Amino acid sequence: MEVKVSEGPRYGTLAMISRPEPPIQTFPYKALQDGKIIYTHDGSETLTDQFTVVAVAQIFEDNLSGIGSSSGASTRRLSLPHTVHIKVFPTNDQVPTVVNNTGTWVWVGGTAPISNSELGKFHVHM
Repeated sequence: MEVKVSEGPRYGTLAMISRPEPPIQTFPYKALQDGKIIYTHDGSETLTDQFTVVAVAQIFEDNLSGIGSSSGASTRRLSLPHTVHIKVFPTNDQVPTVVNNTGTWVWVGGTAPISNSELGKFHVHM
């Protein structure tokens, strides 16, 4: 049995670990069972993605009609489409801004603490 990607993700790609050149359109069901299918997000600000798959089974006539038939013909059976939803966890990649830089005084050879009153930053949390 194999899995066919009928609609790929919009904000990322699907790949198989053994075939890292994305995007993949079909992959063996065994690769899915073994955890060898990976989704890579494109780095955009989107927090969700999705893709749609169908399972494809190749049924040989020998299995349908019983013993003694050896026509070699086969029939493809498709599952109903299934949409896989992906939630993307955001990272805070915003650049912090320095909001105060007043400096401090220190004697030659001495030490002085620096606190946020001398040097502070503002960081937007996303």
